[in-house]
Amino acid sequence: MSVENSIFKYVDKSWDNEYLSGELVPHYDYKLVANKESFGLFTMPVFSSKFCKELINNLKDFTEWTNGRHKFYPTNDVLIENYNSDFAKIYDTILKNVIFPGVDALYDANVTKSSVTHETFIIRYRPEIQGFLRLHHDASVFTILTTLSDLSDYEGGGTFFSEHNVLVKSQAGHVTIHPGNLTHKHGARPITSGERYVIVSFCRINYQ
Repeated sequence: MSVENSIFKYVDKSWDNEYLSGELVPHYDYKLVANKESFGLFTMPVFSSKFCKELINNLKDFTEWTNGRHKFYPTNDVLIENYNSDFAKIYDTILKNVIFPGVDALYDANVTKSSVTHETFIIRYRPEIQGFLRLHHDASVFTILTTLSDLSDYEGGGTFFSEHNVLVKSQAGHVTIHPGNLTHKHGARPITSGERYVIVSFCRINYQ
């Protein structure tokens, strides 16, 4: 009897075909599927719409959101390991085996050969709780932002990169990749209705 896939249980390679983007699987040609939005700023499809819908359906029943975890730029969020430990392990594997090789290809980097740690958390934007996030730099070497919400789920919103004058409003399942500390100040533009969910990973490299 076969075991059914879910976003919280990786059974076999069929998980990839069900929950990763059909544009990316099986060839993983990152330079073909990625868009360069500006200097050092890329978007590309990684997850399927089914992945996003299933995760959002679960997040709508989640009640343990935090509001002040980050001192200077707090978000209505939850650390991924505090949300679901099994999902955290799966997402960590996807970062290391799928997304980091994309960073290597797009930036001519060696991330997959480095010691990378990440702080990954899920953010919920709502007009009445947290509709926006002020302009800031991230405490990371590079940042991965996965869009979960469909564009029809909310009005307004998007990630605005002020120094580049670029607004990124990606489709569900697409990730945005950008440097963290210096060159890519950004903020979340206000949503005026609906809900917007994203997963953010602050990635740091240990060069020693």
